[in-house]
Amino acid sequence: PAVLKVAARAGEGLGDLIDAIDDHYVWLTEKGDLGKRRRIQAERWLQKSICGEFGAKGYALVRAELDLGPDNGPDVATKGPFEKQQLVTNGLTVGFKG
Repeated sequence: PAVLKVAARAGEGLGDLIDAIDDHYVWLTEKGDLGKRRRIQAERWLQKSICGEFGAKGYALVRAELDLGPDNGPDVATKGPFEKQQLVTNGLTVGFKG
């Protein structure tokens, strides 16, 4: 990966940084990795959230119910894990029904 020199206070290199971020986004989407990476990130966030509140045993009990969909599905990184976390929290609090 390229190393970019950026000085926000001086306004130097910001254009290059934005271009690099845009290029990386294009590369991820063309390669087909963006959806996969977001799904994995969402799953890890969800696991940490559930384990933090209910422990690893609670997460293991509900793991099969946490399907976040296909890698190329909706934007699970901004919506899916939060809805699933609420479902699991409610379910484990009053008896998980799925």
